[in-house]
Amino acid sequence: MKEQEFQIEHIDPLGQGVSKIGDKILFVRKTLPGETGLAQITKSSKGVHFGYPKNLTTTSEKRIEPDCPHFSECQGCHLLHTDYQSEIEFKAETLKKDLQKMTSLKKETPVNIIAAPNRLGYRTRIQLHYDKAQGKMGFVDPTLNKIIPVPNCKIASPPITEKLKELYQDKNWQKSASAKGHLEIAEAPTGEILITHNRSYSAGGFRQVFPAMNQELIKLIDQQINAISDQSDQELVVWDLFGGSGNLTQNLKKQKIAVADSFIPKHKYGGHQDFYTIDLFADESYEEFQSKLLKNFTKPDILIIDPPRSGFKELANWAKRSKPKWIFYVSCHHATQLRDMAPLIGDYELVDLHLLDFFPSTFHFETLACLKRS
Repeated sequence: MKEQEFQIEHIDPLGQGVSKIGDKILFVRKTLPGETGLAQITKSSKGVHFGYPKNLTTTSEKRIEPDCPHFSECQGCHLLHTDYQSEIEFKAETLKKDLQKMTSLKKETPVNIIAAPNRLGYRTRIQLHYDKAQGKMGFVDPTLNKIIPVPNCKIASPPITEKLKELYQDKNWQKSASAKGHLEIAEAPTGEILITHNRSYSAGGFRQVFPAMNQELIKLIDQQINAISDQSDQELVVWDLFGGSGNLTQNLKKQKIAVADSFIPKHKYGGHQDFYTIDLFADESYEEFQSKLLKNFTKPDILIIDPPRSGFKELANWAKRSKPKWIFYVSCHHATQLRDMAPLIGDYELVDLHLLDFFPSTFHFETLACLKRS
């Protein structure tokens, strides 16, 4: 490990400060534009270096004292060293820059921002790694390849925070842990705290981790789709792809709703939705979905998709075959969302783009893109 002086020019999409001194490119986590200092290098690859600030000689006026005692080491949060308004502005700028790369867009689309009501204490699900031989449980720092204990994590919801304290007390987590692995702590819809070991993320069924922001997203979708329905003289058909328990369409009762996902949890929303178990990434998934649908569901007026971070590369194919008048694309990774939307521009116009801050204190955020058939 070596040291390197830095001078931060801007923040990259991963929340890292970017320094370019001579021919050296250095990414320094948890720094801000204008800051200078000395970085400890943790990784180098093809002339690009990564590190953390060992000391600062110049600090930004936007730097604040982090509210979490683990922030300097933990990689669960990225932006607690600045105020929330600056965090939101950074995220909006990231989205706008990437949107400008979509050269197929005929006009500029403004970004509508919905900020979070609180910056901490919101996550209803966290995943921690552990190693009994080391006696450590916490978040993993991938650059240093070590586990950072987080007994006083500030991002978790109050019930999960209480469970964390219980697990860390006298190393109670070791009682049910294997030699190495991970555990997930989650709030069930009933309010019960569930702990699972060495299962996939959200193995019990995906739920958004910030309930208040989830309601903002649902309200936004409700308003837009109900407005479309009010202008129609017939009952509209909505396909809700990657819909899980029917979260996004739980309040849409003026329309015919078909929800599709590879895993439909036992807990589902209202009886106005029809659920179909489909692996949407499988070959011929479109044909399989068509074969299962009731006759009056076979063509959608509105297509809603909320895929995982990898996106849905088959969106253009599904849109071409089903020809929905509207597409509502929800994403937690805007880069794959913009990639999937690009082939649609021409046949569809991007009429609205919303940034919803589902993940405050981190560089992540949620987006909702609304496309209308030209």
